[in-house]
Amino acid sequence: MSVNMIFYWVLHIAVLLVPLALLRWGCRPSWRDFGTAYAAAVLWTALAMPMNHLLGTNYGFLNRPPEGVR
Repeated sequence: MSVNMIFYWVLHIAVLLVPLALLRWGCRPSWRDFGTAYAAAVLWTALAMPMNHLLGTNYGFLNRPPEGVR
């Protein structure tokens, strides 16, 4: 098993465990927190799509589906 594969899974499992730990420690998100996260995602998309176009990339599959998918 490669280091990259281990790192990949550690990060993906952390994405699931960190919110649970925050809830356990008393961090309760509000609707305002949800709005902030949503706005950040929209802003990120608004920046990534033109950059994908300029660079000829497809980060996050924002501009088109991945190759081989209909």
